[in-house]
Amino acid sequence: ASASCTAAAAFGAPTPGGPDGCIESACCDLHHVHTIALGSAAGAISTVDLRTMKAAVALPNAHRSCVRVLAYNPNRPYALLSAGDDGAMKFWDLRRAKAITDAAAAQSAAPAAAG
Repeated sequence: ASASCTAAAAFGAPTPGGPDGCIESACCDLHHVHTIALGSAAGAISTVDLRTMKAAVALPNAHRSCVRVLAYNPNRPYALLSAGDDGAMKFWDLRRAKAITDAAAAQSAAPAAAG
């Protein structure tokens, strides 16, 4: 197992995406100090309540590949940004466990600029 899988298991955190979903990114929630977001090599995102070490929100198919970046919005509770190796950048509403905006999809749907 990789170091991130071993570290997650050692401190009891649920590993997003199952045993092959080693943690590749993590971020602390500024609005809920006992919560962290974890992104996996398998493309999953989960939030974990550090008091209980249980997953609060699970997004098993957040990205098609590794989640590299996670960032909570400091001005908006429950808003999370993620970016992955699939080229997608997504804004999530964790209360609804769904993407608010998928920047890669929005860009591909935008009309080409006149040249």
